[in-house]
Amino acid sequence: MRRQSVVGCGCLLIALAATTGARADELPMRKAGLWDIRVISSGMPGMNAQHCTDPSVEKEMFAEILGKNGHIDQCSKHEVHKTDAGYTVESECTAAGITMTTHSNITGDFDSAFTMTTATHVHGGSAGKTGRDMTGKVEAKWVGECKADQKPGDVILFGGLKMNIKDVNKGINKLKDLLK
Repeated sequence: MRRQSVVGCGCLLIALAATTGARADELPMRKAGLWDIRVISSGMPGMNAQHCTDPSVEKEMFAEILGKNGHIDQCSKHEVHKTDAGYTVESECTAAGITMTTHSNITGDFDSAFTMTTATHVHGGSAGKTGRDMTGKVEAKWVGECKADQKPGDVILFGGLKMNIKDVNKGINKLKDLLK
């Protein structure tokens, strides 16, 4: 159960990060307010979360993902293309000897609701030389203004665990510093 929570939390953060940013052929920012998010990954039960966001949180998440150089540091490929139906995102990232090749399709808008389906091939690590394929789906719906006890960046995960993206980003930066 603990592994599922960690993996689920990671999937949710990736999904949230995949929806940030605004540059040519990049995804638009989500509308400020409270979003209901459902993450469904192959081999795992679906997980629900809520995320309170605003433009400052969206920009900070985007900056954390892309890093100082304006690209994802561990990714040799990260391409976003506008399509008639929405967007496609192609990426290939390697970290700690594990390579993930991902293709995502996003439909809907970033003001009321969107759906992102993702197919990922993982190679290396516990996935071995032949790799492992995974699929996932994120369904996100804007539900209104954030609740009175929420501040931008708050995420309420499955089981009631509450954290703030800004705190997570600080922890990631501390971890990066320790690994240098």
